[in-house]
Amino acid sequence: MSYDVEIKDLCFAYEGEMVLRDVNLSLRRGELLALIGPNGGGKSTLIKLLLGLLRPTCGEIRVLGRLPGESLEVGYVPQDTSVRRFFPIRAVDVVALGCKLPGRRLRGEDYARALEAMERFGVGECRDMKMSRLSGGQRQKVLIARAFASSPRVLFMDEPTANLDPASQKHLYGELKRFCDEGGTVVVASHDLMAVSAMATSVACIRGTLHYHPSPEVDKASVSLAYGECPVELVAHGIPHRVLSVHDDLKEEDHGSVSS
Repeated sequence: MSYDVEIKDLCFAYEGEMVLRDVNLSLRRGELLALIGPNGGGKSTLIKLLLGLLRPTCGEIRVLGRLPGESLEVGYVPQDTSVRRFFPIRAVDVVALGCKLPGRRLRGEDYARALEAMERFGVGECRDMKMSRLSGGQRQKVLIARAFASSPRVLFMDEPTANLDPASQKHLYGELKRFCDEGGTVVVASHDLMAVSAMATSVACIRGTLHYHPSPEVDKASVSLAYGECPVELVAHGIPHRVLSVHDDLKEEDHGSVSS
C-alpha cells in the first residue's frame, strides 16, 4: 500500500539535544491528521522535517514517495506570520509565489490562481496591499491562500488558525475537509482541541515521541504523554462535545470546561 506521508524510525537532535525520537507514521491519501502537543513537544520541528527544512539525525521520511523538499505538490502554512512582515511585497505577490515553478518567472496564470485563492479565503480586497499593512488575521489568510494556490496534494499547516476569528476558523475547517474529500492529505499542528473534533480523521500526540490514533478521540494515557495530567472537556455553543472520555480517577464535577 502506498502512503502520501511515511516516516520510519525518525529521530532529530538539535545541538546535541534529542528533540524527536522513534517517530513512525504512515498517512493514506485523504487523511487529515491533527498533530497535538505542548510547546516544545516537537510539532513544528516535525513539520519542518517533512518539508525538508531540517534533516533528520536518523530514520527516513517520504512525502508523495519522494524525499522531503523534492515534491512540488506540497503546500505549507508557517506558524509565525510576522517574520519579514515589513518586506515591501504585495499580498497578491506572496500568494502568486506559491504557484511559481523553479527556473521561471511569475506569469499571468499564476496571478489568476493567486487571486482565486485569495477570494476563496476572503482577502481578495487585499491584493494590492503591502503585507506590512495587513492585520494578523489577514496575513494568516494570505499565507493559507498561498498554500492552496499551489494546487497541492499534501498540506502541512503549523497553527493555521492563529489570529483567525471563529467564522474564519470554521471556513478553513470546511475547506480542509473538502480538500481531503477530493483526495488531498493534511497535517495540521494545533493547540486547539476543537480541531480534533471539528475536522480531523486521525490524531497524533507528540512530546518527544509520537503516538498515533486512527480516530479523532484520544485516551487519557496519550493526553498525559502530550500535556501532562490535565483533564480536558470541550463545550461549543452551549452543547457539550466530549473530546476525551471521563477519567476514571476524576469526579465529573472536577472537570474543567471551555466555552466558545
